[in-house]
Amino acid sequence: MYRCRNVHHNDYQYQRILWRAADGEINEYCLTTVTFGTASAPFTAIRVLHQIGEDENSRYLRARHVLKHAMYIDDMLTGDYTVEAAQDKMEQVSGALQNACMELRKWASNSPSLLADIPVEHRCSSTLLQWDSEDQVKTLGMFWIPSLDVFKYKILHKPPIINTKRLILSNISRLFDPLGLITPIIISAKIILKEIMVSTITQCDGTITGLQWDDPVPSHLAARWTQFLNSLDDINTITISRWTGLSSDSGERYQIHAFCDGSSVAYAAAVYLRASVVEQPAQDRLLEFINNLQKQQEAAVNAQAAAIEKLLERFDQMMSVMTTTLQMLQSVMSKHAIESTRRND
Repeated sequence: MYRCRNVHHNDYQYQRILWRAADGEINEYCLTTVTFGTASAPFTAIRVLHQIGEDENSRYLRARHVLKHAMYIDDMLTGDYTVEAAQDKMEQVSGALQNACMELRKWASNSPSLLADIPVEHRCSSTLLQWDSEDQVKTLGMFWIPSLDVFKYKILHKPPIINTKRLILSNISRLFDPLGLITPIIISAKIILKEIMVSTITQCDGTITGLQWDDPVPSHLAARWTQFLNSLDDINTITISRWTGLSSDSGERYQIHAFCDGSSVAYAAAVYLRASVVEQPAQDRLLEFINNLQKQQEAAVNAQAAAIEKLLERFDQMMSVMTTTLQMLQSVMSKHAIESTRRND
């Protein structure tokens, strides 16, 4: 994708390379396109897309929003409420990019009819699309199945021979869950890591020191970590709908429900979207799940106390507003009563 972006001729000199030919001769070249690996390459690639959206805005109005808000480097993730609207958006984005000598490929959709006019060689050949697919060391990968329009997870880990603090931290950092949909599972691993970080060992001379990065973790924590890894296989059975229930139907009503809770070791919040249509059962979709570890045991108590204090303040404000409103109503009613009495007189 970077090679589709030409560099200004005045900047060729900043992309010089040395090339050794087959006969051993060393030649100097200047790269004329955006070069992968340079610090500015990602910004340049995205900035070019934004500029294409601005330049083609008069001819392809819908392409501008997609190129500015639905692109990540060379991947596009967008949609619409109807096949016809999605088809129109696809044609506009393709037209805008073709004017810049770029062509989108590897199309995938949950609607087969949307891909009917796309050449087979331009479609995504895989029925399982993986995010961050270039990184093959992920312990937990997230996938989208277009035909079912659902998200799934796949475990890619191998049980370690020995558990160390470094290895456990490395495995936790490879749990790829960008939407936080399986946070209740991953938080268990973070709690184990937190306990490992504060673990100590007794040296031969009797001194107590912190656990080093490559030291085996205590047996009881190693057992908990092994149990956690074994339970990860059950994640493969989890299926989450991509569609949140939002549509263009004006007859729908939406509610956002948030739940939160905390303990001495962690706290978390879950946000759900409830979509209801007349004469149809309501649909609930998990939008986001966020969590964090408590820094110390007292933090949970302090957080609860602060939350209660804020609730009391909010309650006092509501009572004050209600009291003022009632006083205004009483004043208005008393005036009406006086006027009514005068009229009767």
